[in-house]
Amino acid sequence: LNLSGALAGLGMVGGGKQMNGSSSKEEEDNGDEEAMKEGSTPSMANVKVLDVGCGIGGPMRNICKFTGADITGLTLNQYQVDRGNELIRADAHFANHRDAEKHLPEVRCRSVQGDFMKQPFDDASFDAAYAIEATCHAPDRVGCYSEIRRVLKPGAIFACYEWCLTDGYDPSDPEHVEIKKRIEEGDGLPDIASTHHCLGALKRAGFEILEERDCVKDE
Repeated sequence: LNLSGALAGLGMVGGGKQMNGSSSKEEEDNGDEEAMKEGSTPSMANVKVLDVGCGIGGPMRNICKFTGADITGLTLNQYQVDRGNELIRADAHFANHRDAEKHLPEVRCRSVQGDFMKQPFDDASFDAAYAIEATCHAPDRVGCYSEIRRVLKPGAIFACYEWCLTDGYDPSDPEHVEIKKRIEEGDGLPDIASTHHCLGALKRAGFEILEERDCVKDE
């Protein structure tokens, strides 16, 4: 019963190059070692990425390890900030080799406290951004996406993974309503928006939609 799914989307600010690709599971496994090698290259160390609603930063740390990018995670909860940074400091992998590039920060990723509806960053601060089941908690999608767009550089990519209602949802069907309610309660969501609402909000915020799909269909 396909009532709700996770919407994966790529949005681009203004003009720029689209970054995408695909690989088989075997290719991904064989590429892990090379990805880790690339993770230490100076070029990626200067790429600034924002994790919108990072929690304690599990995905942030993994993405940092496998890309080598400099990632800042934003979360409203100070405990999550403290715990996430504690885990980063405990892993030597996240320490920058500042002998080679002295301008680099002490660590390659970090969490900061803040509201993604009013972010504590200057305009055009980041080269890319992503959100994983985070902006679905926003009280205003257009406002949230607009704030993300503000802190991105022109041509930057925003990748978003959301809980969304598909066209298969029937609000007059009690079973559908109950399933929706359980997902909202389980994930602490105010309401599950439709894919059309989220895509429309991204466009109104100034993003160009490069790709979108229902991830449930990937299985």
